[in-house]
Amino acid sequence: MITLHTYREQDFHRLRPIWQQLEQGREMTYFQTYEWNKMLFRALPYDGRHFETLFLLVSDDDTPLMLAPLWILKKTYKFIHKPAIYLFGNGGWSDYLNFIYRDFSEQAVACIFSYLKEAFPSVPLCFSSLKESTSLYQYLQSHYPLITDRTGVCVSLFLPSTTDEWWQSLSKHSRQNLRTAHNRMQKDGITYNLNFDDRDVDKEHCIRLRALRSEMKAVRDEQVKWTTRLKRKVKSLFLEIPSRGGYHPLYDDPNAKIMTIRREDGEMLAYFHYAFDPIHQEIVVLSAGVDKYYERYSPGMILLQAYIESAIAQGTLRLIDFTRGAEPYKLALGGTPLINHSVELKIES
Repeated sequence: MITLHTYREQDFHRLRPIWQQLEQGREMTYFQTYEWNKMLFRALPYDGRHFETLFLLVSDDDTPLMLAPLWILKKTYKFIHKPAIYLFGNGGWSDYLNFIYRDFSEQAVACIFSYLKEAFPSVPLCFSSLKESTSLYQYLQSHYPLITDRTGVCVSLFLPSTTDEWWQSLSKHSRQNLRTAHNRMQKDGITYNLNFDDRDVDKEHCIRLRALRSEMKAVRDEQVKWTTRLKRKVKSLFLEIPSRGGYHPLYDDPNAKIMTIRREDGEMLAYFHYAFDPIHQEIVVLSAGVDKYYERYSPGMILLQAYIESAIAQGTLRLIDFTRGAEPYKLALGGTPLINHSVELKIES
């Protein structure tokens, strides 16, 4: 018999064994794991008048089918945040969102939506960062009239069986750029060391490199649209929902690693912060940074090339997920652009 049980924020730890069982499903990602979502709790707002965390568990007798981790905005907040039901991790914290399930069950989704319709009548569902390939997105777009359906791009590299196959899959331009990067290093006498799990990295330095990269991107954006800076300032001061103190995966995610490329004297040229998902044999790239002075040498590309070739040789990795955004380096390394959806719908009778 299909049953639904509700859990509140204080019950989160009780869900661990069930959550870790369901997160092994084929459509799950690192962002659907119990450990990742546990880390997000420190960023939740305290204001119980406006915000509520809710977990809905659907079971068939004693067999758990689906877990819906939800973040609910109960009252209008700062004029523009209208009451809505979101997937937990919404707001850019998790690159991919979803219900948690081993095998998708339309019956389980119907049970969840029936509860939400009764408990929160007329409140829309705003589900962002749904992979187009997921059964949840396919179900929503085929069963409900979507009020909005906005798309974004994420990029994944599916690793072939040999490094030669990967190399040949790159464009002629990409192969030449990699050769040029190595030649420039050699010509200018820059020797370097690669470390795929750097335990001595200065995380503050990584954050500075990341901020510099974001700042340069923002400058480029503002050259095209000068209003960008003003919009960001207004949003940060008056519109953003406050957090409980924020979080930073560089410090807070115990399962994440950092790969680096350094000069022999230890100076960091570039880094990639990533997490390994052993269940699905994937890594997700969480952040990256390059020293501006060494940009012309493309140290990040050299680092990723070495990592990709090592992963293929070891045969223990199926996918490198560069997550959201279609930055040129992701595509140059053979990544495939995939579609993410952010949808809004109302549950009607």
